[in-house]
Formats: sequence, C-alpha cells, structure tokens
Amino acid sequence: MRLINFLLIFLICLALVIFSLQNNQLTTIKLVQGIEFQAPLSVELVIATGLGAILAWLFSLWSRMQHTITTFG
Repeated sequence: MRLINFLLIFLICLALVIFSLQNNQLTTIKLVQGIEFQAPLSVELVIATGLGAILAWLFSLWSRMQHTITTFG
C-alpha cells in the first residue's frame, strides 16, 4: 500500500511540475483590496498545491484527534 501511495503522490507531483513548466507567464495575484503582485503561474500553482497538502494534513490530524476523543472519551 505504501508503494501505491508513493507512486500516486509521485505522479501527481510530476504532472504538477510538467504543467508548471509549460505555464510560466506572469499573472497578477490579488490577495485583498489594494494588495496585489505579479508572479509566474507556476509559482502560484506550487503554492496552491502546497497549501492544499498542508490543509489536508491538518484535516487528517483533526479527524484523528476527534476519533481518539470519541473512542476513549
């Protein structure tokens, strides 16, 4: 199972890298009203993917903690 998980993560990361290399045009990022900056689309994609991975990890920790509390509580 670990090998399947590794291969799946590897393929997703490889696809992200290939897609990022093909899309390196400058785009404008608007965070809030009045705060914006320009960065390559590939940078935005990598940051968005990283944030998504961090949020998924935090959600799994939260779910595991809730399960532990309900099991032993």
